[in-house]
Amino acid sequence: MLTIYVFLPDLTEKETVIGKTSSCNITLTEDEVNSSTWNVISKKHFKITRTVSSSDPMLDIKIELTDLSLNGTFVNNVKVPRGKTVQLQNDDVIAVAKAEFKGMFCL
Repeated sequence: MLTIYVFLPDLTEKETVIGKTSSCNITLTEDEVNSSTWNVISKKHFKITRTVSSSDPMLDIKIELTDLSLNGTFVNNVKVPRGKTVQLQNDDVIAVAKAEFKGMFCL
């Protein structure tokens, strides 16, 4: 199992794309996952959008995940439909294509 921890200060861009192509903000590599999982990860698997609604970025931040994949992204074991967006909460667990690949985003 691969666990990725991404903390709010790391999400400085408005959009952060996660996938296996080098054009992603966070690039997953074949060395990090087993071969069966690697085959179901999309070049651009999902994106996280960070919206700040006030002048103090720690007071009013909305973090959303949009699935960009063919094989699915799960938030707390619930599949996010392709192209759909869900709001993330503290300690949400994101699984990419399969349950054994998880990334925890601490907001």
